[in-house]
Amino acid sequence: MTLSHSKLKALLNGQQATRLELSERDGLSVRISEYGRIVFQYRHRFLTKPKRMTIGRFPDITLTQARDKIPELRLYLANGKDEFINAQA
Repeated sequence: MTLSHSKLKALLNGQQATRLELSERDGLSVRISEYGRIVFQYRHRFLTKPKRMTIGRFPDITLTQARDKIPELRLYLANGKDEFINAQA
């Protein structure tokens, strides 16, 4: 599914019954809390285990910025690192 700025903006701060997760290409996904907080995440495998890295919160980080961060995170993982990094820096 392709994410869009307008779709994310519509979901922002809107209450819902359960947590929601929407996935896009290249491991990018968003988690939306019951209270409408939206967090960008990069889903990947490290040493065969499924993992997630938080990229940042919407609208502090835009969808375009989150998409642009994926190649950097892949390089980070390719260098054998899998610890939290400040992806917004």
